Amino acid sequence: MIYLSTACFKQKSMEKILHFLAEEKVKNVELSGGTEYCDSMKEVLKTYREEYGMNYVFHAYFPPPRQDYVVNLASCNDQIYYRSVKHYKEALRCMQTLHSGVLSVHAGFLVEILPQEIGKKLECRRVYDRGKALERFCTACDMLSREAGKYGVKLYIENNVLSRENYEAFQNRNLLLMTDYETIMEMKSQLSFHFLMDIGHLHVSANTLGLNFQEQVDKLKPITEWIHVSDNNGIVDEHKIIEPESKMVSLLEGFWEKECPVTVEVSDAQDEVMKCYRRMVELELRHSRKKR
Repeated sequence: MIYLSTACFKQKSMEKILHFLAEEKVKNVELSGGTEYCDSMKEVLKTYREEYGMNYVFHAYFPPPRQDYVVNLASCNDQIYYRSVKHYKEALRCMQTLHSGVLSVHAGFLVEILPQEIGKKLECRRVYDRGKALERFCTACDMLSREAGKYGVKLYIENNVLSRENYEAFQNRNLLLMTDYETIMEMKSQLSFHFLMDIGHLHVSANTLGLNFQEQVDKLKPITEWIHVSDNNGIVDEHKIIEPESKMVSLLEGFWEKECPVTVEVSDAQDEVMKCYRRMVELELRHSRKKR
């Protein structure tokens, strides 16, 4: 099944994005960050679900908070930590009213990231003790997983992206949890969770850490249950369109076999985003026909 992320669009109004997607007959929608806070968000989502049959999954910074900040479930700052936990508890309550069954969260960070720094170079600041941050993240996710179970929701955790610029800015220290096979399996040894592989994130992280990207994908394939797909140069998480000749297309072949849901998470003009989305739908359909 192919989902389209609302993060693909530069539009800040969720209602306008949903209106566009309804016109394009897109029903599987991943609700993600980037839109503005709206008092009537639940009512808008419910309307489009009932009138157009939209099927929602929730990701990361959705619903958007009234005051912008970066959620961090590994934070050693109590204010940010408990605010982050509260964000996902509220998301779960919203999901119940919309009959949504999937919530995916980002793995935590050992530094606090400002909203304007997302996807960019981080300024040097206090670095948390890794063991303490990992413990807090596991505690939060374990609690949220049990809470999610009450609502019939599956909790997924997504791998982080480590750029060379940020790796070098902190003297070659990895300040992010779950960036590669080793650190993802470290988390698996301490926490039970469903794994969402962002292939674009893994491409950049593998290059930064001097790892073989294809080998990383192959080793993580058995535990992967959901995919985020976009293209990049291996240096920066560019969220580029997936072209027909992209190596990302061939990498997806193995995941079609597993019948992993795939979220298209690219950033471009609306027409280009829709071309990419339809290309992914066609590839999945073509593979499905082969299996028959």
